[in-house]
Amino acid sequence: MENVKIILLDIDNTLIDFRRCSREALSNACSDLGIEYGQTFFDTFHRVNNKIWKEVEDGKAVRQDVYDRRFREIFEILGIDRDPAECEKRFRYHLRFAADHVPGAERLMKYLYGKYKLYVASNSTLGEQESRLRRAGFFDMLNGVFISSDLGASKPHPEFFAECFKRLGDPPKDEVVLIGDSPSADVRGGIGFGIRVIWFDRGVEKLDPEYIPTCTVHSLEEIEQIL
Repeated sequence: MENVKIILLDIDNTLIDFRRCSREALSNACSDLGIEYGQTFFDTFHRVNNKIWKEVEDGKAVRQDVYDRRFREIFEILGIDRDPAECEKRFRYHLRFAADHVPGAERLMKYLYGKYKLYVASNSTLGEQESRLRRAGFFDMLNGVFISSDLGASKPHPEFFAECFKRLGDPPKDEVVLIGDSPSADVRGGIGFGIRVIWFDRGVEKLDPEYIPTCTVHSLEEIEQIL
């Protein structure tokens, strides 16, 4: 892949394993509040969380809706009589300390470091993601951090990428590549904005045929053959 100087990296399920991290954070939050935790709670969380984030990506909700709604809806589904706002608070507190790597992420970061300017581009809150990146050992490899709570827009919306490019000094689009796992947030967002995208296909989600990534990999190690 020619002319690449800047790489935007997604965080959750690209560099840091959100499913593993959330399992730990959910268990700790439930323990704090005396809520029975098990596989049903975990599966319900991910189903509801993914649904609301998809609404954000489609412009039908805003990021704050994720934090306001997800535990309220989970508790309604599971019949749990606890304060959902307190559970959200405890979950996000514990998540700040959870930073399990996606397999191959450390190797990828060491390979890219020094060859390109590296930035993360994530839908979340700034403090939470900075904490997790530091604990993962990735923060000091980065030239900058682009997080939706700070940028005022979320992936895949063009306003998110426009603000990234503004902070980058408006480089030529052919110098920038986005690496991410989400067909909706990363592939649709990057291709829609006119930049190249390496899609990390984890075998979980399907592509929108309207937005085709520049390259597809099934492991992070494969990226070394592209960049």
